[in-house]
Amino acid sequence: MQQKKIISGLDVMKFIMAFLIVDVHVQGYLITPPILREYIIQPLEGLAVPTFFIISSFLFFRKARYEEKQLRLVLHFVKRLCLLYLFWCVVWSPIIYIQKNYFHPMSVWAPLYLVRDFFFGSMFDASWFLGALLIGVPLVTLIMKVAKEWIGLMICFVAYLFAISSHFLPDNFLVVNEWYKQYVCIDGVCLSFPSGLLWIAIGYAMANKKTIAGHG
Repeated sequence: MQQKKIISGLDVMKFIMAFLIVDVHVQGYLITPPILREYIIQPLEGLAVPTFFIISSFLFFRKARYEEKQLRLVLHFVKRLCLLYLFWCVVWSPIIYIQKNYFHPMSVWAPLYLVRDFFFGSMFDASWFLGALLIGVPLVTLIMKVAKEWIGLMICFVAYLFAISSHFLPDNFLVVNEWYKQYVCIDGVCLSFPSGLLWIAIGYAMANKKTIAGHG
C-alpha cells in the first residue's frame, strides 16, 4: 500500500512537471505579473526537467539496481522507450520533415542524421529528454558498475557542470562544445545527454536498499 502511494505521488509530480514544461515552450508565463514570473514560476519551471530525469531514473533503478539480470532490464528499458519515442516521431513526422535541414534538399546522409538526432539531439521540440534517457540510463549503469557510487556521482556532476557552463568556459573548452554542435547536437551539450547524467545518477542513488525497503 505504501509503495502504491509513493508511485501515485510520483505520477502526480510528473504531471505537474509536464504542465510546467509545456508552459516553458508556449511561454504562457508571459501573461503573469513580473514578480510572480521571476520569483515563483520560472524557478519552478527550471526544476521541471531535472525532476523528470530523477523520477524516471528512480522508477527504473528501484527495480534494476540490485537485479542480477540488470543488462536485460536496461535493454528492455531502452527498447520500450525507443518504441515510445518512435511513436511520437511518427506523429510529429510532418513537422520533423519541415524542420530538418537535411531534407531540403534531401541528403544521402539523412538516415544517419536522423539516428544522430534521435539519440543525441532532438527530433522535435523538447524531445532531447527522451534521447538523453536512452543514452544516460545505460551510461550511468555502466559508470556505477565500474566505479564507486560517489565517484560516479562526481563524474556525472562534472559532465553537468560542463554542459550548463559551456558558454562561459575558456576558449580551449569552447572548442569541445562547438565540435559537439557541429557534429552531434546543433543545440550543444546543454540540450543533450550530458545535461541529464547528474539527475539520472541522483535517481540511481535514491534507489538504494534503504529507500526501497522503506517503500516496500
